[in-house]
Amino acid sequence: MESMTNLLRFSIPLCIFCTVLAAASCSASHQVLATNGFADLSDADFSGGGPATVRGEWLFRALDADIPVSVPSNWKGLRIPQAGGQSITLDAWGSASYRLELALPDSPERVQDLMLRIGEAGTASTVSLNGRVIARTGTAGSTAGETVPDVRVRYLPVEPVPGINTLEITVSNFDDSNGGGLWGTLTIGKSRDIVRLHYARTIQESLLAGIFVIMCLYYLAIFLYRRSDFALLAFALICAAFFFRQVSTGEKILALVLPEIPWRTLVRIEYLSIFLLAPLYIAFFSLIYPPSGRLLTVFRVFAGIGTAGVLAVAVLPVPVFISILHAFQVYWLVMFAWVWYLLVRALREKKSDSVLLFSSYTLLVFAAVNDLLLTRLYIPTLPLVTSAQAVFIFIQSLVLSRRFAREYRQSRNLAELNEHLKALDDAKTKFFTASSHELRTPVTLITTPLEAIMDGKYGDSIRCDAPVFALVKRNCDRLKRLAEELLDFLRFDSGAVQPNPKAVDLGVWLSGYSRLFQPDAVRRKVSLSTGLASGTVARVDPVLLETVVLNLLSNALKHTPEGGTV
Repeated sequence: MESMTNLLRFSIPLCIFCTVLAAASCSASHQVLATNGFADLSDADFSGGGPATVRGEWLFRALDADIPVSVPSNWKGLRIPQAGGQSITLDAWGSASYRLELALPDSPERVQDLMLRIGEAGTASTVSLNGRVIARTGTAGSTAGETVPDVRVRYLPVEPVPGINTLEITVSNFDDSNGGGLWGTLTIGKSRDIVRLHYARTIQESLLAGIFVIMCLYYLAIFLYRRSDFALLAFALICAAFFFRQVSTGEKILALVLPEIPWRTLVRIEYLSIFLLAPLYIAFFSLIYPPSGRLLTVFRVFAGIGTAGVLAVAVLPVPVFISILHAFQVYWLVMFAWVWYLLVRALREKKSDSVLLFSSYTLLVFAAVNDLLLTRLYIPTLPLVTSAQAVFIFIQSLVLSRRFAREYRQSRNLAELNEHLKALDDAKTKFFTASSHELRTPVTLITTPLEAIMDGKYGDSIRCDAPVFALVKRNCDRLKRLAEELLDFLRFDSGAVQPNPKAVDLGVWLSGYSRLFQPDAVRRKVSLSTGLASGTVARVDPVLLETVVLNLLSNALKHTPEGGTV
């Protein structure tokens, strides 16, 4: 049964992840492979078949040489052949151009109302179609001083000619130390379909960004009321980092809202959100499942390295902090492994919600590694991090909600226990108050005659059988009996007194106490009878029952008016 429950808990984030991923990829276009700078779209039916995404080889021109290169990619490390069999390896900086021949349908009607979606090109670009400039992103220059960086996805309405069209993108890069190039793919289709694709992606990313910011504000507000629970603060900051990454990547919603925002500011926001996640993950999971010993030391080291990375992004120039990204990718992989190890330990120890946390974190790590391969090695896979982040936020919210529910139940149980303890305390207070009153009476009846004797009111000598001594003796016996009853109560309350039940004929047993209290009943003009015939047998503790019966009969006779019946 437990294994089935764990399997169900693990399947929850997996199902959510697959659902989000399916929704994210439902609008994907069909693929066209370009070879040696040529893409054949002559048979494309843009009206009925939807947009087409072009992948494959573009002709890359640099240093007066043309070579086919795969797109998306960057040019850092490319070897450009030169005369005499020599070659030059490109570094990250400089400018180059990418050219692609597009074979479109021969019919003018089929090439009308087309639009291009051109992925990111870094870090500045100029787009030309058939020799005519149709768009500029930033200012692409041949030197750093001439170049103004700007990187974003472009949606460009075009007027191609039937047949062969030449698309050329000139790219310059003097800011990204990973190298310039075409970092995204080319999609072509009818304007309505490309605009719909743009709207769908923008709405999807805006929706996720809205979820992240709402969750951030929600858990931050809870933290303000529960300031001792720093896991809430760490989770709120994780949501904030997800939000800023979401609005600074992809369709770059932040740039849509603030068109004049400089690219360097935008990329700094993106990298800050990424670098912040490492120490935040460490803080969040170490607060949920606190490590100890060497593991705690390792986590502190990881948190310190992550914090140093955040400070580097905040103060260093853009090319410098981008250059340390590769080293930090190794750090992230090691950090992911250590956090994963912490969750495996929690899983083995069967700690609460460890299955949900382990499964959602595993999906997130898988998606992060996938996107590293996609963005750095340009392996053609789907981007998964955004979907995995949404699942991660949902699962962590579920875990925190379950945690709140457990704490609420515990607090409610404690409140009920406190009420019960208060009732017991009130009962004890009343008992001791009554006991004090009962003890005061015999003490007074003892001290008063003794004081009279000491004052000589009974003369210089007094007989040993004088009535006053009988009165003192009777009240001493009463005081002793009250003390024993109080001691019995304390023993019974602490569990020291264990009942010793025996078979007792209640009719015979009670008749003796009825005869004992009969003179007092006659004096008070109260009728006293047991009303229980002999032969009524019950298993009781005679000693404890005697205490109860004596107290009941004494109080009953004391408070019953004349002519009453007990």
